[in-house]
Amino acid sequence: MKEKHKIWLTGAIIFLVCFFAHFSALRGDFHFDDFHHIIDNPSVKNPPSFLYFFTHPESFSSLSKGTLYRPITLLSFALNYKLAGEKASGWLIFNLLLHSFNALFFFLLFYRWIRNFRGAVLGGLLFSVMAILTQPVNYLSNRATLLAVFFLLLALLSDGIEPAGKVIPKILPVLISGLFYWLGMLSKEIAVIFPALMLIKDWFLKNKKWEKWRIWAYLFYWTNFGIFLLLRYHLFQTVGSYFYPRSFLENLLTQAKVIFYYLFKIFFPVHLSVLPEFSLSKSFTEPLVLVSIFAIAIISGLGIIFRKKIWWLGFSWFWFLLAISPSSLIPLNVLASEERVYLASLGIILVLALFLEWIISQWRLLGYICFSLILIFQVLLEQKRILVFRSEFSLWKDAISKSPYISNSYVMFGNALAREGKRALALSFYQKALFYDPKNSQALAGITKLYISDNQPELIERVAKRYLETAKHPSQKAEALSFLAFSALEQKRLTEAEELAKKAIENDPGQENAYYALARIYYLKGDKILAEQYARKAIELYPDMALAQALLGLILAEAGKAEQAIPHLEKVVELNPSNAPGWLNLGLAYFQKGELDKAKEAMKKAIGLKSGYALAHYYLALIEYQANNYNQAENELELCLELDPEMVSAHFAYAQLLLTRLEKGIFLYPELRQWYLEALEQEIKWLKEHHQQTSFLENRLKGLIQK
Repeated sequence: MKEKHKIWLTGAIIFLVCFFAHFSALRGDFHFDDFHHIIDNPSVKNPPSFLYFFTHPESFSSLSKGTLYRPITLLSFALNYKLAGEKASGWLIFNLLLHSFNALFFFLLFYRWIRNFRGAVLGGLLFSVMAILTQPVNYLSNRATLLAVFFLLLALLSDGIEPAGKVIPKILPVLISGLFYWLGMLSKEIAVIFPALMLIKDWFLKNKKWEKWRIWAYLFYWTNFGIFLLLRYHLFQTVGSYFYPRSFLENLLTQAKVIFYYLFKIFFPVHLSVLPEFSLSKSFTEPLVLVSIFAIAIISGLGIIFRKKIWWLGFSWFWFLLAISPSSLIPLNVLASEERVYLASLGIILVLALFLEWIISQWRLLGYICFSLILIFQVLLEQKRILVFRSEFSLWKDAISKSPYISNSYVMFGNALAREGKRALALSFYQKALFYDPKNSQALAGITKLYISDNQPELIERVAKRYLETAKHPSQKAEALSFLAFSALEQKRLTEAEELAKKAIENDPGQENAYYALARIYYLKGDKILAEQYARKAIELYPDMALAQALLGLILAEAGKAEQAIPHLEKVVELNPSNAPGWLNLGLAYFQKGELDKAKEAMKKAIGLKSGYALAHYYLALIEYQANNYNQAENELELCLELDPEMVSAHFAYAQLLLTRLEKGIFLYPELRQWYLEALEQEIKWLKEHHQQTSFLENRLKGLIQK
């Protein structure tokens, strides 16, 4: 078999091994950030165009504006949504395919670097089943990492293509590599390290002197790095982030320890947790920090000194350091995360594979036994880890069991319960989170949202004030102010509510809740024009906000614009099909437009969803009356008055119906006409007793009696 065919056949086998090793992941689900990146993200569900993601960085999340520019990742999300909707398996298979391709590319790259077929096979197989690499496959938002590494590996493979004479100029592979570099950076920012990885690769792996033209290649790569930073600055007015959860020094000191945590977990992936327990370091004098910095310096020094004799030591070590440098230098919300090892692990796996290959070359049977045991160990732990990602509940239950003092694990479990409608249980988990961290702003936000759902304005105000005190990020402060505006609004303090909502928008112009609060405030004040403007703004920011859609639909319907109101009211019931008032309002809009069949269907939906819904029976009676179905109208009004005997409008409608039937004058029995007359007199009497104007009814009744 030719070497080329042998390489590609082996690569295909590694691809399949990786794919089937993770196949059980397809039974997984959406998790934490997936909800605002995918499930609740209108840009992913219905993008104006696929180019939209390149010009609107805020489309990355349904939450407030951030500083993430990942249009390629978003493009993959939008395409995935068109193909699979909200079926998680349809998303997970995309992640699995990416991981399998990455295993294939790593094998090809490894073989090119070391020209050792067996070592490359060992490395490819290890990468395929490493337990610490399961999170990017199982967690859909980590697709950004998979895509970035996918394009980085393609860039590395492209750069290494040897031009065939003058047919392919030397610069062409570099240009292709540059294209993949950009695709990687537009998938996730970690790809910016590509030029540094190229330098490390060439410095440690090149046995001959560098060719002078390579200087131009490096200049090209670093220029593109600079252009990307300028693009970020143009988009966000900052190269980094608007807000950092800790200082750069604290982050650097902590990450010095995290490096060795990652190394340990690559070799011994036991007790893995999506939120590992890790203490923040604030001083160089901490023993673990000193030991970590000293160890980093020693290993780095040895790698440089013995660059030629044991090149793999320096190469793997510096690859590892560079690959995790973005999270080491930039303070991120989570101190340590498994997915950050995804690219970095390639350097460590290379060393492990070379070591195993050496053992096999010296002691064949022993070497294969060692490799087999390692592979089995990793596969078993990988399968166990996949089970953890089966659902939101299994994921956070696992996180709590392994790190019971991490407050955010309880918050995430509470969020999962809240999404399932288990509000009492969710509240208990938020309270547990506050027990371990009384200043956990996410827990306070979760509790406030529960109180908003239960319409408890006093409790909303009390917790939202605490949330505002603990909030650090401007978007959190804006959310807390919006909650306070809701509380003031429910307590009829409209001026205060208006001030709070406007202050929320000052903190975060993308806070959709504040715009909705202002829409309600101006609606109650009678300023329908401003109410409509703010409702539209809330919907523009978050099209899936059912409350804003309902309010805008109501405003338009009241203005006689039923045709414009209907799409918004239809959106309300699409978002929540069990929303009985939503169906009622939609039925009224259809009624206003004259679509009586649709109006009846919507009212019947409302009645079916809410037992004893007197108002829906009342409006259904009006619709039946308009359709000249007097018997049905009479039945519905009788049901309505049975449920709510004090509904004045229903008594008027019943009196009107009785008059109409008397005026039509078609009765099988004279006694029936007399019954209707007496019933009408009773209705008029009831209305007069309740201080209603009945002269027009009495005049028509007199006319009937005289006739």
